[in-house]
This record gives sequence, C-alpha cells and structure tokens, in this order.
Amino acid sequence: MQQIDSDAANVVTKLLDSTPTLSPREYYILCVFMASLVLRDPDNVDQIRRVGSESILHSPTEDPEEYDALAEPGDPVSLIEFAEALDPGLAKDLGIRRFPAVIRDYANHLHQPQFASRGVLDFREYGHSLALSDRPVISTTESGITNFTDPDFLALPLNPQKAFVAFKSPITARCVLAQEFHRNRKTLLTVMNQSSCVQARERVFADSRRPQRFVANRFKRRYA
Repeated sequence: MQQIDSDAANVVTKLLDSTPTLSPREYYILCVFMASLVLRDPDNVDQIRRVGSESILHSPTEDPEEYDALAEPGDPVSLIEFAEALDPGLAKDLGIRRFPAVIRDYANHLHQPQFASRGVLDFREYGHSLALSDRPVISTTESGITNFTDPDFLALPLNPQKAFVAFKSPITARCVLAQEFHRNRKTLLTVMNQSSCVQARERVFADSRRPQRFVANRFKRRYA
C-alpha cells in the first residue's frame, strides 16, 4: 500500500493546483488509489480473505482423483495438504496474497472510458465544507444511491474544499462542471456530504462543528 499511497500523493498534490490536468497514467494511478481505499476497508479485507480461503479449500475437492493419480508414495493425502506442506499458510492467506491483483482489477473497472468527463470542483464559495468519512470514495448511481459495482458518479474529497469528480454522463458532467451552473454544484455538495454520512463505517470528519446536526441526522436514519 505504501507505493500506491506515495504515487497517489503526487497526483493529489497536482489536483489541488489551480488548473489540474492529469495525464492518462496519473488518472490510472488515482484509480488504483481509489480502488485501494475501497478495498482496504476492514469488511472488504475480511471478504477477500474468506473468498481466497474458500477457493483453495473447495476447488481440489471437485476432482480429487486427478491428485490421487499423480501422488507418489509418501505424499500428503490431499492436494490441500500438499500445498500447505510446500507453502504453510497458503489456504489461510491466499486472498490477502492476491490483494494487489484484486486492487488492479477494481482499478481497471473504475478506469473506464465512460468516466471521461472528470475534473476538480472547488466548493469554497458555497458556505459549507466537504465531509470526509472513513470510507472516503463516493460511488453512486445517478439517483444518488451508493453503488461500488456499476456507478454513474465517482468522487474523492481531497480536502474540505475540493474534490475530484468523474461522471459517466457528459450531459450531467456539463451541468455540474460548467462554471455557470452554480446551483447544481451546491446541490452536488449536499449529495456528496449525504453519501459520506450514509456509507461511513464509524466516523465522519469535518473542518468545523457546523455540519454536526447534518451528520447526526443522517446517522440516525441509518439505524432507525
């Protein structure tokens, strides 16, 4: 993760400049970073570990005769035991060992041509700051529902004032990114803060106490 975070730090610094323009490689680095932020969530790490263990535990049982035919006298009685003898902890740790590949796969999913409409929005003039949750990547459908599988909108708050955003719909992008659509940007700020609250695992961060009631109300709805 250290290399991913280090590469992304340079890209984020560039995005915070007044006129950021990312090269294709820089945009891919950002996608890898966003994918890692989503997947390093404790719930997702547990799932990746579990799926990896289940895959190695179940697949050899589908055709045990093949191993029996190849095994020599003195070999372990099953392919799983044979693999464990060669590489102790393989069954338990396979999912985590594949974690970098899982991140790359998800980054490729985010790095779609459909998200060609993207940019950085500055919300300083709208009277409220961006909230940041312990699940910082915002990934929603056009109707604002959190969706990490097939999103229409991606966002990553960079600080309390600025966020990287990407849209599948060029029309939606224009209605938000174009400078003249002041009201749409203010609405997007509210939607993004709401998403941060709804998808947060435990914590939402802000640069002041002003959004305390906004955050508290949305946490109440989650557990109502």
